[in-house]
Amino acid sequence: MKTIDINQALPQLKELLEIAATGEEIIITKNNKPIVKLTSIQPSSQDNSLSNNFDETLEDLIKQSSEQDQQLTPEERTQNWLAFLETLPKQTANLPNEALHRDTMYD
Repeated sequence: MKTIDINQALPQLKELLEIAATGEEIIITKNNKPIVKLTSIQPSSQDNSLSNNFDETLEDLIKQSSEQDQQLTPEERTQNWLAFLETLPKQTANLPNEALHRDTMYD
């Protein structure tokens, strides 16, 4: 998955559409927040979802993910991390204040 800022994406939109048509997902961000995902309508021939890869071990999937991550720039890794954080629930557990005090955590 490639992540790109909208200001960088606009001048190269045609190229990004061609890349997305091959099956690669492209996330367009604005102010480091994902706003659009470009993806092909046609199913990807390189679909790497877990449902299609039951023969792969977890170690293989982690290694593949690590290799893909190494090809990204630090900025792309940061943008991917921020995009992931946006998928997490916004609401937190409502704990009473005393539950968070050190003295009560270890009783």
